[in-house]
Amino acid sequence: MLALISPLVARGAIDNTQRGRIELSLWVQGGEQPLVLRLDGDCWQDIAGCRVEFENGLAKPADAGKEADIVALARSHAEAGGRFLAGDVTLSRRERRGQVVNNLLSVEFFIGARVRVLLQTVKFRFRLTRGDWRLSAEEDAAQRLFNREAMHEHVLHSVRHFCGSALAPVGGDFPLCAWDERLNRAEAYMSIIPTLMEKYRGQRGGHLSEAYLVDRTDLLTEAAEEEDVHGHGTAGRRFHAWEMLDFVEPEHVDAVTEAMRHPLFIDTSRLTDAVREHIIDRSAREGADELTRQFLPLYTGVVTHLLATILLAQDEAFSAEVAARRTEHLRRRIARLGELAAALPEEHLAPLAKALSA
Repeated sequence: MLALISPLVARGAIDNTQRGRIELSLWVQGGEQPLVLRLDGDCWQDIAGCRVEFENGLAKPADAGKEADIVALARSHAEAGGRFLAGDVTLSRRERRGQVVNNLLSVEFFIGARVRVLLQTVKFRFRLTRGDWRLSAEEDAAQRLFNREAMHEHVLHSVRHFCGSALAPVGGDFPLCAWDERLNRAEAYMSIIPTLMEKYRGQRGGHLSEAYLVDRTDLLTEAAEEEDVHGHGTAGRRFHAWEMLDFVEPEHVDAVTEAMRHPLFIDTSRLTDAVREHIIDRSAREGADELTRQFLPLYTGVVTHLLATILLAQDEAFSAEVAARRTEHLRRRIARLGELAAALPEEHLAPLAKALSA
């Protein structure tokens, strides 16, 4: 779980004057008393050993008398003596938007391994007071490794507890199979990789951090072998266009690739294009409505379960009864998609209905 608290915090203080501990005080909009947390770890080298007081120009008014769920969770965790781990805490992160490069106040911490909390703002004022110690370059590198390991634990926890469209309850007598669990794992990694790409974008070796965090050690091995041949630093910066197959266990990649070439799944891919144009893009322009909220989860589940059913039928030994029950259940759900789509305006209904009946 990623919790963005940037709009909630009006001002705060980052106190890292004690080595190995950060005291974080956050004044949340609408609250009188600050949320005070003690994080294990140090800030990045730019503000390690210092106290930083800041004001957040991007804070938004909060509901009167109502504390945000993430604030309540952090407060109760602190009162119970729970542990907080520091992530990257710095004033030196950069964010590029077009031709403009902004300086970021970035505060990241973890509530156990379950929740990653992030405060980032480009509109802030701060006052810095130096303490009596500084972080060396070697200590700074080590701290960043510790922070990455905290993120790794968070990713692993998120993947273990993820329940996506492959495992979500669909009602009726739909029987799950091993392929549903395998695709759920891949979906879990696909759901978290965008936040990792956002975090490490532009950082030196960022693509290697991404690979490490999603346990793609083969990519790390390739980079290491390249540097062995051409010298340290020659692997350079790279962008990896992550896809679902990147997160399928190696022994199942060939089977999933074959299933995705099945004519039925190719037709489903064409349907996905229609859904994107006439449901998703329409909602982005006009705002999400009840149709979108019902259609998309149902459709996502159909696509995932269809692929898993094709994979099941590819197995040398599989239950024809289970495959038949899954197929009939999918047929009924596709019919339900058609019923939902009937509420669309005609210019969207006609092409989507055609794709649904293909």
